[in-house]
Amino acid sequence: MGDALARRGFPPRAAALVLAVAGPLLLAHTPLPQTGFYKDLLALLAWGLALATGLGGAGRSPVPSGAADAIALRGLLAVPLLLVGAAWGAVLLSAGLPGRAAADTVMLLAAVAVFLALRRGGVQAATLLFAALAGAALLNACVALLQISPLAPAGAAPGGRAGGWVRQSNVLALLMVQGAVALWAVQALRGGLRHAAVLPLGLLLMAGLAASGSRTGLLASGMLLLWGLADRRLAGRSRLGLTLLPLALLGFWMLRLHLTEAGGASGVRTDLGSPRWALWQDAWALIRAQPLLGVGWNNFNFAWTLSPGLPAHGHAYTHAHNLPLQLAVELGLPLTLLLLVLPLPALFAAWRGLCAARRAPAEPAQATVRTAALLLLASTALHSLSEFPLWHGHLLLLAAAWAGLAWPVPSQPVDRVPAPAGRSSLRLAGLALLVLAALGGWAQQPTQRLFDPAAGPLEARIESARQGWLSPEWGERLRATLAAPGQGGPEPFEAGAARRQLDARLLLAWAWAEAERGELERARNVVARLHRLGGAPAESLARRCAARPATERAPEAGGEAALGDRAPGRDAGPAAASASASANASASKLAAAPARALPPSSAQDAEPALPGRDPRRAGLCDPPRTALDWRHFLPATAVAVRP
Repeated sequence: MGDALARRGFPPRAAALVLAVAGPLLLAHTPLPQTGFYKDLLALLAWGLALATGLGGAGRSPVPSGAADAIALRGLLAVPLLLVGAAWGAVLLSAGLPGRAAADTVMLLAAVAVFLALRRGGVQAATLLFAALAGAALLNACVALLQISPLAPAGAAPGGRAGGWVRQSNVLALLMVQGAVALWAVQALRGGLRHAAVLPLGLLLMAGLAASGSRTGLLASGMLLLWGLADRRLAGRSRLGLTLLPLALLGFWMLRLHLTEAGGASGVRTDLGSPRWALWQDAWALIRAQPLLGVGWNNFNFAWTLSPGLPAHGHAYTHAHNLPLQLAVELGLPLTLLLLVLPLPALFAAWRGLCAARRAPAEPAQATVRTAALLLLASTALHSLSEFPLWHGHLLLLAAAWAGLAWPVPSQPVDRVPAPAGRSSLRLAGLALLVLAALGGWAQQPTQRLFDPAAGPLEARIESARQGWLSPEWGERLRATLAAPGQGGPEPFEAGAARRQLDARLLLAWAWAEAERGELERARNVVARLHRLGGAPAESLARRCAARPATERAPEAGGEAALGDRAPGRDAGPAAASASASANASASKLAAAPARALPPSSAQDAEPALPGRDPRRAGLCDPPRTALDWRHFLPATAVAVRP
């Protein structure tokens, strides 16, 4: 089949490159619990195939460059290696999740391989990547406009903001801006696209950006304006089109606000409103508390949720939504400063190379490739100040590809000069990625079967997920939230149930587990965090704690779910049996479709059906006497950072 594709002018390496860029951006299959897992898996497979079939094996000879370039390269490559060390350091020091550290390691090292390969990829590979990105962006723009149209089903655009096939409005906005950059780059490189066709396609992308409602995307569109004004090598019509796109976006934006109902419009206007600023203030408080070493890699949500007085936003954030703040919280200020400084020589080298290419009349295509790649990197960096695109594995690999194109190997293109050592290393890296992707997909299956009732009884699915090595924390989470009264304990939380994402439902289960083993002070601290986080479980617990003593007999018969549906003070005598039956029915539905017990945002709106528990008798209604730091809740094996 590969020979047939090659004879038709489309070799397997080209197909792999298209799949690596467009595949994850068009994949709409995002099953729970890790909705981005298959996108990242597809990206890993496709990039592995591209490397294994010779990506980077020709185009530029890796002859030794100057000392400045060598230093810059070492500094840039040190960044992912330091992050790999930080990931495994968190496993050792704060009892982090080994499977998560392993996944981060694979993605970071894959990014290194992609970067090194694309440094020698050449203009042809760059054109193919840009075309695939533009195509994926255009298809997502069409889907986004359908999602906010009257033809869309209810819930297609949560909060009035479209997400396209990438399933996230801010990522969609990033894709729309990058798609416009890629579209204009393809037009400049190939010349086959007419200016009259490029401009309508660019307007379609701007309409998709307006549908996303992302104010960061609105700001990023200014890069298109700057490109059109500053790049005199582009044709006059291309420059005019680039300058018109942000103006058209403003028109689409105002039209959208005018046509959208009040609820959807408010979601557009508050994209960077008070919740984000409050989260950044919380992140700064965590930095002040741990300025030197941070809270540990992948520990932001755990430390933020369990720090006294911090979470009060009604949403379980997993990231700081700002790259420098995220690094400073988890790694400390010294290491963060080093990570931000190390790439600067490479960035300066890329800028010098761009200026040199623009002055060389013999390399117009190379100048276009470098310009577009730097704009793609800049848009990713801008979005990283209010989101976390680099924590999506497939977007991280794309950023590595743009970095390689922006800073190619500083030598003349000489295809006849072989590079056997570099070519062999990249091929081996590609084969390793293929094997690791297959292994990761196999290891994730016990977790995916948690949500498949046809895979067997729920208890067997939970036990199978707990025995997995890649992401057993999801099985531990279900084990904790579905534990019967008196059967809960600290074991799921010691095994990592709370280390992926703490939400209201899991906090309530943790409080009951601590109370049942006699750790009332820890339980009351967890309840205090629950009340600050909010959600249906917190409201249910507050109603039960505020109920008059005469109504406190009902929970013993009807359970938490029954009391939560009943107004405080109402006599529950004859209704206790039916309430208990309702709670049991809820538990049966959960066994058939356990996604309601699981992450992330929708799960905390579901009240747990845990009958027979009285928070007053358990002591959960009293405030804590001592505010415990998040380090008090780390597993017993995390002795290195416990207070």
